[in-house]
Amino acid sequence: MLLLLLSLACDTPQPEATPEPAPAPEPAAEPEPEPEPEPEPEPELKSMPAGVKAEGPTVAIVGSGVRFELNQPFQVMQTEPDPLTLVVAWWDVTAPGAGQHGRVGLYNITLVAGNPAAEGPIGPATYTRFSRVGTALRKGTDGSELRFAKGYNAIGGMGVFSDGPETEGFSIQVGDSPPVPWESDLGLLHSADPAKGPAFYYTKQPVQPWGPWQPSALTPPPSDQ
Repeated sequence: MLLLLLSLACDTPQPEATPEPAPAPEPAAEPEPEPEPEPEPEPELKSMPAGVKAEGPTVAIVGSGVRFELNQPFQVMQTEPDPLTLVVAWWDVTAPGAGQHGRVGLYNITLVAGNPAAEGPIGPATYTRFSRVGTALRKGTDGSELRFAKGYNAIGGMGVFSDGPETEGFSIQVGDSPPVPWESDLGLLHSADPAKGPAFYYTKQPVQPWGPWQPSALTPPPSDQ
């Protein structure tokens, strides 16, 4: 019997040894973060050019506590009713090719109506639009303001921005004549030759406004044909 038990014991398979677990893989190194791009430096603020002042009476946008005298050639367009917002385009006629080649010599500035009775002087200010901070001239803390295009902080030869009547909205005044209402439904206001009639007029489509253009601007560019 003992021999039989020993024989059975010898015939019983032995359990296999448990293999050592494989070492855990090293965690992958996290990629180095991409360096943040350097922000573009803000352009140095400068004045709009001096331009050339035409002869004749001054055309001014008046009301909402301010007066904005315009030098020719200019166009004015309403873009928003509340707050009342006008965009004024002006050409530096001394720029080579002004009036002939696209936007050469063209500058835009935005006039936004504010509190007509705002107290305080007109001075530098900032505004925010579409997440962009820009430079402006503002009457007091909540008055009307002129918003400059990027890179500019002074009107130069475009005109003069000063205190004006505390009437609601904007009107147009030529010289010392009584102001007339701004007629937004008539289209764009253009400067005109006061020697031939009114100093401004409206059109539905933009045309070249009157002003002290250089002779080259009055000659159509040569045809490509």
